[in-house]
Amino acid sequence: MLSGQSVGPLAAIVDTSADCIPDPAGDRFHYPSAFDKLKGLRKVKHVMLPYRQEDHGDFDAEWSPHKKVSGWWYITGTLSDQLAPEHLYSYQFTFIRPRIYGITPYLLQLALTDFQTGKHWFTQKVNARHGNIFANQSVVNYASFGRLEQQKEAMTLTAKADEFELELELSKGKGAFWHGDNGVLVMGSPEDPRQRTVHYSYTNMPTTGQVTWNEPSGKKSVLKVSGQSWFDRQWGPYRVIHPGSHWEWFSLRFSDAEEVMLFAFPQHPYLDGTYVDQAGNGRRVRDYTYTPKE
Repeated sequence: MLSGQSVGPLAAIVDTSADCIPDPAGDRFHYPSAFDKLKGLRKVKHVMLPYRQEDHGDFDAEWSPHKKVSGWWYITGTLSDQLAPEHLYSYQFTFIRPRIYGITPYLLQLALTDFQTGKHWFTQKVNARHGNIFANQSVVNYASFGRLEQQKEAMTLTAKADEFELELELSKGKGAFWHGDNGVLVMGSPEDPRQRTVHYSYTNMPTTGQVTWNEPSGKKSVLKVSGQSWFDRQWGPYRVIHPGSHWEWFSLRFSDAEEVMLFAFPQHPYLDGTYVDQAGNGRRVRDYTYTPKE
């Protein structure tokens, strides 16, 4: 499977509908009704870390948002119907905290694609108020629409769009890997020391859970699914809306449990990448070419 994204200027619809900050405790896995149960619980303050580049901490230590830089938590994955494994879906969860001219709004992106029918659903929300959204040392939460929680051996994801809901558990599988030079990636301009991010991924995460379809009639249908996911955590002081910062990102996931990440910039000759073998050994890859289709 190949997954790719071209990242450009940010554009979205402002959402001011949420009215609480949930902070659940106890349950390892949250089901659809959990969102309603969370309302009214105590508020949680953000946990902010100082930005560290070459001297960054380990994967768990760098989960929290960082001061005065942009950052995001990003998952893409494939899912199969457990009763009909040939029926394939892909999904996306992205929680973004961009820093633009000193302002840090929060963005949420949710997507689901049914490869058999060709249908694609996408939801994007932005909120400039931080009172109803939080990120701390183990959780990122966008009101009642999306929540990702990190635990010792797994992550749990709960997401809610108009058309669908996701409840997934992602095992950490082969573990995480630093990209670039021990995690540091050049964002297209080697001569500018601020054009950097720190980036790690869990490239192979066995995933189980369910997809709930919300039909226009109000009826809900539940699909048990299993599959594989890829999680990215990336942050840094690079200029988000500068044209030179726009990149092409690819995640290649092979049936023999090997993965490749490719990271390139159309405006610059800089290329980077990571190869992860079946045994969980990572190696930097920079000797490749790619050609955009006309």
